[in-house]
Amino acid sequence: MISFPKDISFKYPWRDYQQRLLENFKTYLQDNQIHIIAPPGSGKTVLGIEMLLRINKPTLILAPTNTIKNQWLDRFLTLFLDLKEIPDWTSLDINKPTFLTIDTYQALNAVEKDPQRFDVLVKNLKGIKFSCLVLDEAHHLKKEWYRSLAQLQSHFEIVNISLTATPPYDSSYVEWQNYITLNGTVDAEISVPELVKEKSLCAHQDFVYYNFPSRTEYESIEKVKEKSNKVYQDFLNDNTLYEFLTNLSIVKSPQENEQKICQDFSFHSAVIIFLKFKNFSFPPEHFEVIGATIDSIPDLTPAWLSLLLTKLLLTSDYENYVNEKQKKQWIQNLRSAGVLGEQTISFRINNEVESLLAQSINKLESIIAVAELEFSSLKENLRLVILTDYIRKEFISQSFENNIVLNRIGVFSIFESLRRKSLDGFTMAVLTGSLVVLPKSVEEAFYKKCAAQNILNLKLEKLSYDENFLLVNVSNNFQNKLVSIITELFEEGHFQAIIGTKALLGEGWDAPCINSIILASFVGSFVLSNQMRGRALRLPTNNLTKTSNIWHLISINPLGDNGGTDITTMQRRFKAFVGVDYNKDVISNSFYRLNHLENSFNISQIERTNQATKTLAIQRHSLLEKWEHAISNGHQMIDEYAIPEEVFKVKKTKRFYFDKSVRNVFAILTLGMMSFSWQGIEVMLKNFLGSQNLSSILHLGWIFTAIGALMFAKPLYKSVRLWYLYKEPIGFFSKICEVVFEQLREEKLLTSKDANLVTEMKNGQVSCYLENANSNENSIFFSAINEVFSAIDSPKYFIKTEDKLWKGRMVHNYFNVPQVFSKTKNQAQKFSSLWETQIGANTLYLSWNLEGRKELVKARFNSYFNQFENQSQVITEWK
Repeated sequence: MISFPKDISFKYPWRDYQQRLLENFKTYLQDNQIHIIAPPGSGKTVLGIEMLLRINKPTLILAPTNTIKNQWLDRFLTLFLDLKEIPDWTSLDINKPTFLTIDTYQALNAVEKDPQRFDVLVKNLKGIKFSCLVLDEAHHLKKEWYRSLAQLQSHFEIVNISLTATPPYDSSYVEWQNYITLNGTVDAEISVPELVKEKSLCAHQDFVYYNFPSRTEYESIEKVKEKSNKVYQDFLNDNTLYEFLTNLSIVKSPQENEQKICQDFSFHSAVIIFLKFKNFSFPPEHFEVIGATIDSIPDLTPAWLSLLLTKLLLTSDYENYVNEKQKKQWIQNLRSAGVLGEQTISFRINNEVESLLAQSINKLESIIAVAELEFSSLKENLRLVILTDYIRKEFISQSFENNIVLNRIGVFSIFESLRRKSLDGFTMAVLTGSLVVLPKSVEEAFYKKCAAQNILNLKLEKLSYDENFLLVNVSNNFQNKLVSIITELFEEGHFQAIIGTKALLGEGWDAPCINSIILASFVGSFVLSNQMRGRALRLPTNNLTKTSNIWHLISINPLGDNGGTDITTMQRRFKAFVGVDYNKDVISNSFYRLNHLENSFNISQIERTNQATKTLAIQRHSLLEKWEHAISNGHQMIDEYAIPEEVFKVKKTKRFYFDKSVRNVFAILTLGMMSFSWQGIEVMLKNFLGSQNLSSILHLGWIFTAIGALMFAKPLYKSVRLWYLYKEPIGFFSKICEVVFEQLREEKLLTSKDANLVTEMKNGQVSCYLENANSNENSIFFSAINEVFSAIDSPKYFIKTEDKLWKGRMVHNYFNVPQVFSKTKNQAQKFSSLWETQIGANTLYLSWNLEGRKELVKARFNSYFNQFENQSQVITEWK
C-alpha cells in the first residue's frame, strides 16, 4: 500500500479557525515540522488526521495513554471512514506496523530500551517506508519519551506533526530545548476566545476560594517560623562564617581572582553582601574590579543568605572553605529548622510549612462550601467534578460507622466530608483507577450498561457504614469500559458529582456535560493544571448555552511572604489560563482578572473575598453575555511583554538629562551674551588704545565664540532629546523595542508584511507586542526583548551605555545583545549601531576576549542584584 484510499474525507464542514489553519498547511510544512497548539475541544485530533491524510505517507501516531490512542482510532473510523471495523492497513501495535499505526509513547519507550527489539522496529518501519510521525499531547516529550523519539527520528527522514493543548512553558531550559528540538517552533495556535466564539468551548469563569489554616496548622507554622528565624539570626552573628568569608581569595585578592569571580558571580555577590552587613573593610581594588561603590551593594536579605549557604555547603564545585565538622554542624542546624531542602536552603520558603498548607484540612471545608453553593444554584442540573492527587483508601471504614478523623486531602476524605454533610438531594460517585463508589439509586442502570458492554458477574458491595452507596472493585481488564459507563450515568443525571484522581480523569477523559469543577490538586505545572481545567470547557451539542465554573483552592500562609507559595503557584498556573476579567470585558491570562487578596491575609478579609466570589459565581446568566462582549472587542490573542515602570528608575536619569540640558542652555546663552558684547568691547579698546590692528584680535574672538556655541549646541540637542526620551518610562522602553524590531526586520526574521510594533503604558506597566505577526515571530521577538532586559550573565556580546558630566560618569548601564543578533560580529555591531541611532552612544564588548571579560565582571555586578525580582512577564490578551 502506497497511499490512503482516495475516498477518505472529513464528514462535516470545517470550522473557521480549522479552515484558517488548513489553508496555511503548506507553509507550515516547509521545514517538515508542524507544531500546533490547540486547546481541549478544538478538534485537534481531526486536524491531525486531515494533515496526515494530506501528507499521504505511511504514518505512525503516538499518544500518551490508551484512552487517547483509542480516541484517534474512533475519530478516524467514525468521522472519516464511516466504518465500525478496523481496516487491515491499520495497526494498534507498534511491533506490527502497517500503513497507519497507532500506539503509545510507553510502547515505543519499552521497545527502545531493548536494542534488539528496536533494531527490528526500525527495520519494519523502513520496510513500509515510514515517512510521517504524529505526536499527540506533545508536552510530554521532555525527558524519557523525548530520548526514545529522538532515537527513532535519527533513523528516518520524516514529516513531524506535533499537537498539544499546553506547551510546557514552565519546564527547565534543557527540557524546553528538548521539546523545541523534537517538535519545532510553534506554527499556529488556536485561541480559547476563537473556540468560544465558534461554540466549540463554553463560556467559563475561574474562581479562587481562600482558606485560613486550622488552629493546629497555624501553631505548627509559628513553631517552624520561630526555628527558621532563630537559625537565620545565628548565621548573621556567626563569627566563624565571617572569618571564613574574609579569608576567601576572591575577597583578599580580587584582581588576581577576576576569572573566579566571573565564573560564579552569584556566589561572589552573596559574599560581599554578607560582608557589607558585617561592616567589613573592603580593599580599594575590590571596587575597581566590580566597577561599583560600597553604596551600590544591596542590603542582606534571607534570599541572599540562602544563596550563600547553598553554594558554600551543598555545592562540591567550590574550595573546601569549611572544615567538615563545622559544615556538618551548620547543615544539622539548617535541617532542624526545616530550611534545608534536597539541594537548596531557603529561609523564605519552608518545605514543611508549604506541604502542610497545600494539603490543609481546611480545604475540605472549602470544597464543601463550593459544592453546596453550586448545588443550591443548579440543583439537579449540576454536573460537578472534583479532581485531586491521591485516593486515600484509609478513610474507608470497615465497621458500621465511620468516625475516622479526616486529616488529609484525597478522594475518600472529600467523599466522606460531603457524605457527612448530607446535602438534601445531592448524589455523588467516586471514580478512581482501583475503586469506584456509586449511589445505590443507580444500581439497576449500572447493571444494564455493564451487560451491554459484556461485563458480566460484576458484584456491587454495600458500603459497610452507609447502605446508600455501593463499592465496585475495578479490574484492569475492564477499567476503560467502566470509566465509559460511569461517565454515561453522570451525563444522564443519575448523580450530580464525581470525585476522582487527576491521573485517571485529568487527561483524555471527555464529559462535555461538566459545568463545575474543583481542582483540589497540589500540582502547579502549566500542563497538568490546564488539562484538568479543560475537562469543564467542552460544549455539548445539545446545550449550547452551557457555562462552567472552575474553582481553585488556596491556603493562606499568614506568616509567609505575600501569603505563601499557594498563591505564587496559582499565579504561575494562571499564565496558562485564558478567561474574561471579573470587572471589565477583557480576555487575558492574568491572575489579577479575579477577586484576589491585596496583601491583607486575615480571616475577615478572606471571608469578605470568598463571599464576593460566591455572589459572582451564581450569576451564570450574565457570563455568556460577558464573553460575547469581550470577544467583540478584539479579533486575536496578542502576547504582550510587560515590565513594571519602576524598574527603569527613570526619575534619576530624567533629572540627570534635565540638569545637562539646563547647563548646556546656560552655556549657549552666556556665549550669546559674549557675542553681543564684543562690539562694545571693540569700541572701548579703540578709544583707549587707538589701534586699528585690534580689529583682527576681536574678529578672532568672534570666531572662538561661534565655535564655542556650536560645541554646546550638539550636547544641548542630545541632552534635550534624551531628557524627552526619559520623560516617561514608555519612551526609553519603546526605543529599545524599536531597535530589536528594526533589526529583526532587516535580518528577515520578521516576514509578515503587516507586522507592527505597539508599545503601551497602563496599570503601572510598560508593555510591547506585535500586531499581525505569527507565533514564531512573536517567540523570536519576545525572546530577544527579554534578553535585553535580563541580568547580564554569560552573553557573547553586550553593550555599555554611559554619559559624563564635567566631574565624571553619572549614567552607566549594561545590556545584553540578544543571541539572535550574536551569531556574527557584524550582527552585534548592527545592534550597537541601531542603539546609537535610536537611543545613544554605547560600547560593544565581546565577552570572550580579555577586555570583554574584565568589563563583564562590572556588567554582572551592575545587573545581577535584580535576580530575585520577578520583574517581567508575558501577558496574553484578546485585542
